[in-house]
Amino acid sequence: MDPPALVGPGVELQVTEGVLSGQLQGHDYRVALTGSHAEGNGPAGKVSLDFTTASDGRLEVKGIWNGKKVDLAFGHRSISGKLLQSATPTAVGVKSCRFDIAETWKGSSLTGLSECLPESEPVRYSIQPATKAELTNPEVALLLVAFFSSPTSFPVR
Repeated sequence: MDPPALVGPGVELQVTEGVLSGQLQGHDYRVALTGSHAEGNGPAGKVSLDFTTASDGRLEVKGIWNGKKVDLAFGHRSISGKLLQSATPTAVGVKSCRFDIAETWKGSSLTGLSECLPESEPVRYSIQPATKAELTNPEVALLLVAFFSSPTSFPVR
């Protein structure tokens, strides 16, 4: 089975043997996932995330990514919460973003919005997880935190 990965324009990240590595928008990431904690570095700062499973089965991810605050919950078919998103991959400027993504009645796709302040236009996400992708898997959640925390100034497909 292939390791969990995100590959597309501007992103090539994968988790192999508990280590997320690769590039996002031309910047290197290396983050080790051990048990219920992830630790490492991004181009603008430290990565330190804690993973806990809530009583309803959601995977709660809290801590910092690239030096910015993260508080997201990954359900079996949903993603919700808040994080601070870098204005650029290495900038100190941030946007406060809220996520509300869930399965639609039309099929297996997850759709929803990310609204970031001070921006006025929300970003609409449509996620088609691989057949056996588990959003509550810490490796999958780690990849999505990396992607969601990055600036949306590059082509998202």
